[in-house]
Amino acid sequence: MRIVHVAGELSVPMGGPTTSVTGDCQAGRLNGHEIVVVTPTYHGGMSQSESALREAGCAVATASGGPTGRLRLWVLSPAMLALVWRETRRADVIHIHGPWWLPGLFALVIARMRGLPAVLTAHGSLIVGDRHSGSGITRSMKATVRPFVDRLCDAIVYASPKEFALSRTRASARKSVVVWPGLEVAPESVPSADVGATTFVVGFLGRLHPVKNLETLIRAVSLLSGDRQLKLAGDGEENYVGTLRKLAQDEATGTDIQFLGKVDGAAKTSFLRHIDVLVLPSWSESFGLAAAEAMLVGTPVIVSDRSGIADLVRSHDGGLVVSPTPQAVAAAIDRFRLDPEWRATVARHALSVADTLSIQAHAAALDSLYGQIAARHAGGGRSWND
Repeated sequence: MRIVHVAGELSVPMGGPTTSVTGDCQAGRLNGHEIVVVTPTYHGGMSQSESALREAGCAVATASGGPTGRLRLWVLSPAMLALVWRETRRADVIHIHGPWWLPGLFALVIARMRGLPAVLTAHGSLIVGDRHSGSGITRSMKATVRPFVDRLCDAIVYASPKEFALSRTRASARKSVVVWPGLEVAPESVPSADVGATTFVVGFLGRLHPVKNLETLIRAVSLLSGDRQLKLAGDGEENYVGTLRKLAQDEATGTDIQFLGKVDGAAKTSFLRHIDVLVLPSWSESFGLAAAEAMLVGTPVIVSDRSGIADLVRSHDGGLVVSPTPQAVAAAIDRFRLDPEWRATVARHALSVADTLSIQAHAAALDSLYGQIAARHAGGGRSWND
């Protein structure tokens, strides 16, 4: 089959969605499909993700995305419109990533016009909190668009049961399917806990954004005793990062808190291997990619009970699931800090998540989905799960 993915800009700062798109495309190649990725560019040059896709044998077609900033979601450049129209002509399945941008909506309309199967991966965008975020105009546009999204696509893919539960509507429930993300597994993953270390290192990896609830993490480490260090890997809006720095200075004077900025590639793997525990205390998380990446290299995690990966953390015994409060997070960190032997055991258990999150497992789930909706279309039906 020829699978055409219509995705937002494949830049590292986009975080989880970019990794998810890359995983979907690599899974398609693993299944022997022809993969084409249609994506806008705003800053020129080739991103790391684009390079990885090309190395995997995927074709990447780009066009100028037009305006930058928030306008890029709701403005469709003529070049991007023409590219989407041209590249989807020979598609067997059109796979759209994210509903709240005009190129993706245009691709959904094209799929309906041409009678082609259309899959939408939500990337957390259909969660109630996200649908109600943004300016008044943005919220109105999302409310207007959502019924059309439910009607035009054949299947909506969610990264976790929690994302599905927080996103579904009566109209979309019958088209919804949960497909766990597929990630590259390091060939020699080993537990990273150093039982002889004197300084306990707590890590965070991701966007520095209010939804990540980093204030709680900073306050949590300030409640701890003993030698401890907090390393925050990621970047964010300048004013918000400044607020976090001030909080760290005012309330966590006894803790070494480091703002590392963005890390990726080998630096990201090294970061995950050299912390004692990764903490993801988010208010809301459709999945929790950073926690998955940590578990895959044998680093135990502490995640919020509002994160999509919480079920996998519990089932694989790869860490602790807590409420996103300073006291609960601090208690969980202390449990890992005070019992290094138990921490090493949890680290070994964390590695077992590879069975669920491997590219091979992801490829099998996507291939089944594509096959079902293609068969439904061939038989004159619409949604794959009527």
